[in-house]
Amino acid sequence: MPADVVYWIGFAVALAFIVFGADDLLWDVFALFRRVGRKKVPLARINEKPPKMLAVVIAAWHEDAVIGEVIDNLVASAQYPRELYRVFLGVYPNDGATLAVARALEARHGGTVAVAVNSRPGPTSKADNINHTLSLIRGYERDHDVRFASVTIHDAEDVVHPNEFKMTSYLIDDYDALQFPVFPLIRMPRLRLFLKTLTTSTYADEFAEHHFRTMVMRDELGFVPSAGTGFAVGRRVLDAFGEGELLPEDSLTEDYRLSLTLRMRGFRVHYVLERVPRVDAQGRAVWDYIATRSLFPSAFRAAVRQKARWVYGITMQSASLGDVFGKSALTFAERTFLYKDLKAKFANFVLLPGYAVFAYFLVQTLAPQLGLPVMFPLFSPSWWMCVLLLFMMVERQVLRARALVSVYGWRSMAFSVLLPPLFPLRLLWGNLINLCATFRAWRQKAAFTLARNRERRAAAGAQGFPASADRRGGRHAQQAKAGKGVEGGEAGNAGRGGSSADGASTRPAWNKTEHEFLPEPVLARYRRLLGDTLLERGAVTPAELEHALSRARRDGVPLGRALLAEGSVGERHLTQAYAVLQQSMFVEPRPSLVRPDLVAILPKDAKRFAPLPLAVSSKGWIAVVDDDVAAAACVELPRLLGAPVFLLFAGTTDLTAAFSAAASALAAGMLEPEPQLAAAEALLEVPQVSLGQAGIALGYALHLGLPVDEVAHGMGIAVVQGDTSDGELPKARTA
Repeated sequence: MPADVVYWIGFAVALAFIVFGADDLLWDVFALFRRVGRKKVPLARINEKPPKMLAVVIAAWHEDAVIGEVIDNLVASAQYPRELYRVFLGVYPNDGATLAVARALEARHGGTVAVAVNSRPGPTSKADNINHTLSLIRGYERDHDVRFASVTIHDAEDVVHPNEFKMTSYLIDDYDALQFPVFPLIRMPRLRLFLKTLTTSTYADEFAEHHFRTMVMRDELGFVPSAGTGFAVGRRVLDAFGEGELLPEDSLTEDYRLSLTLRMRGFRVHYVLERVPRVDAQGRAVWDYIATRSLFPSAFRAAVRQKARWVYGITMQSASLGDVFGKSALTFAERTFLYKDLKAKFANFVLLPGYAVFAYFLVQTLAPQLGLPVMFPLFSPSWWMCVLLLFMMVERQVLRARALVSVYGWRSMAFSVLLPPLFPLRLLWGNLINLCATFRAWRQKAAFTLARNRERRAAAGAQGFPASADRRGGRHAQQAKAGKGVEGGEAGNAGRGGSSADGASTRPAWNKTEHEFLPEPVLARYRRLLGDTLLERGAVTPAELEHALSRARRDGVPLGRALLAEGSVGERHLTQAYAVLQQSMFVEPRPSLVRPDLVAILPKDAKRFAPLPLAVSSKGWIAVVDDDVAAAACVELPRLLGAPVFLLFAGTTDLTAAFSAAASALAAGMLEPEPQLAAAEALLEVPQVSLGQAGIALGYALHLGLPVDEVAHGMGIAVVQGDTSDGELPKARTA
């Protein structure tokens, strides 16, 4: 091959890499000087704000193998009052196995889990499943007199972080929607498992870089795309869409389309990159991101299929370059981010000639005896371009390494970035997956275009007018061809997704990725214990906690007792942490909380627990107990009182002092009960309000010095009772 041809091939490939990578470099430099991502939520304040009613939607089709463990783990690990969130499982009437598991979960977890059976046989699409479930949620709100502050979308295989609901409740008033990070679960890196975990590890590399760095920058400067899971939609958005479809049902990436639509309509989506301290399996204090975690495909073919769906849905359905360069509500920064998303369908093709050029360069450099023409002559323009590319490549690897260290640790970083340096195998394998996925996406688009044109001609011929008269089409309808989906079943068919006038299917059927879940011993690591809560609240330092853990193991005593013995934490802080673990509230006892009328009717055997009864109704009791006897009281008090009991917690010293002061005040005729106690009993008379909801409302009312009704209405319970100005809640969508 002539030397000038070799030179210009190298020049063109280098230029293409620079063109497609220059925007990334510029934004990296901008973020460095802008100091992006420094604003953090003060963790100490999260528990000070009354929790709100939250809803979670999980769409399930053939998920009977994992959905039971997923929900059991979510309920067991969530650091949020169980009475204040509901998990809605969207299932299909013709998926008997999943429906049976969902019904069992509904029975096992009481009112926490609700089954939403689709009115149509499945699979329809994930968007249709969620939209139908949302219509049933509206009916649930009306029937139970509640108002959900947000609806969070999760996948059926997700490991939901214990603090996600708490963070959602704290932030959702300030934003219209929240996107939590998604970090894939991977095995501990080992050389003998390197090839076996290679595909899954590429997901970890890309998600760590994107969700640790890029999404933070997008949050501060522009449009934040939804990741499809861990996405909380706030009340303002739900009300704005009303009875309409929230998720577009004609897209393979309905989540991305929704987030772009929200931005176009002026809603603010916030990316939540927050972390909390916790204790690891070795007893060390570490930082843990509040993120959704799940297992991603480990097979090359499955990864290509999944990523092809992403490429097709985002770059060929949800947006176009016209949105970048045409008139729209997007800012310049948001247009560049949108361009960053869309360029993948072109930029990934540069990888193939890039690797070919790199291979030629290596052979030409290492085997000069072959006499091959020099591709990048020293100090030529193409040589300087290669120097720039080398800098860009090293810069990207350094930033990826930083993200991996922050999310997964040093060992994962070494396996990803340094094996070998500059051209690590995980990077090359990930690029190969992306390249194949892009080829597949373009093939699907071509198949759809040909099928659509055939259907238009056939429809036009049957109706007696030219095919050119039908201009329905458009990128938002690029889903399927007759009889077979665009993705060989991934994009849908007319029988399932509905059909348009010209015969083309307009809605994608659900071709989901097969899921697996984690064993119980692994899940236990994600659940919160006393030490985690104390660290989160700032009650102890990591050094104090590690020392107390060592002492507790050595002496065989509970951690709380070891902390008290060392003076690292006071009784009140310990009780507050314990109350959080019990999904309840710490109450500071005072004489005005003592009700002699209720104390007098306590059974004799119940008095040995020294409970402080605050309210009683036909639904049960609300009482304060000492955290030292809480474990036994949880079991014994309901039996002794003959009714359910919701427990609030206080320290031994505070309770003793309150009883003593109340006795003196009663003897002097000066004991005045708190008005919140009567208000709590009135709240309990509302049929839809549960004992736990009233107990939480009373606890926060006492803590904040607010009326019970005001707290309850802010939480989203008894909303019609507390405020009739909103009118009737929206009714459920009919099938």
